[in-house]
Amino acid sequence: MKKIIVLLILLVIILALFLIPATLHETVQVKAPLFNTYTALMKPEKWEQWRADLRKIAQDDSNSVHIRGKAGQFVIATRNAELKVNLAGDIFHVEDGLTGAPVAYDFAIIPNKDPAIVSVSVYKETNAFHYLLNGIRKYSFDDTHISDLKDFFETDSLRYGYAIHKTKVPDNDLIEIKKEVLTKDKFQAAAKMFTSLTQYAQKEGAKQMQPAIAQFLPRGKDSVQVNVGLFIDKKITPTHEIAFVNMPKGGPLYTVSFRGRFDRRYKAYDALHQYFTDHGYQQAILPFESYPDNKLPVSDTERVNIRLNFASYF
Repeated sequence: MKKIIVLLILLVIILALFLIPATLHETVQVKAPLFNTYTALMKPEKWEQWRADLRKIAQDDSNSVHIRGKAGQFVIATRNAELKVNLAGDIFHVEDGLTGAPVAYDFAIIPNKDPAIVSVSVYKETNAFHYLLNGIRKYSFDDTHISDLKDFFETDSLRYGYAIHKTKVPDNDLIEIKKEVLTKDKFQAAAKMFTSLTQYAQKEGAKQMQPAIAQFLPRGKDSVQVNVGLFIDKKITPTHEIAFVNMPKGGPLYTVSFRGRFDRRYKAYDALHQYFTDHGYQQAILPFESYPDNKLPVSDTERVNIRLNFASYF
């Protein structure tokens, strides 16, 4: 009889543990400013960028993702399920049906002494049994995708769309030609400038050390400033057309590789501009393009292989 009573008491206790509500939470450090992190959770289009599952769905079929509502209170619907986000105070409440079994959780962003870092906490409602179990076996928060948020902000290729590399200005000595031309003549002018530079370098016994570099800078409605340069192995005498420039060899340089139509390279420029803004970097000089194949473009629609370069002070 006593054994039956003990078993019944244990059963009641176990049932009670499943009925008593409790909250589990996890906090991660995210290397991103508070405003950027807050915006990523508040705007529905940002969820498509930082959540790996939504990003894949959108990439496979952009028409399969639909957004209803406004910033801070919206629904993201796919063909089979939906996710609801409601901002109340400083808490983002999420009802997520995209991950199979529906799950509800809350995100909270906590400022850090370092403005470049925030703490993001996620809270999940559970019961006392799972709360106690968490002390023995770590509870999984994978279904909240908090790791996706961290990865997004700390992986350049996800956050900016391109891998951004820090390197150095490769050489000191540079010869260049600068001309303002009509927009329609920019490629023909660049080709002539490149030929002039290579011929003059050969005449002076100088060796080209790096791929050709160039800048195509809009000037008004129908003009472009075209600058073409060559890194060479020694100092040479400039002419009325060709200037000699001493570059700060070894200075910080941030680069992005781009392959595609020449007139669509501005997406990569935007990525680097945003990267500099997020990190508080200042540009030392105007951005320039390197052409690893040593071949300048001949039209806006030509597919190119280029490297965009942003120089900084640190």
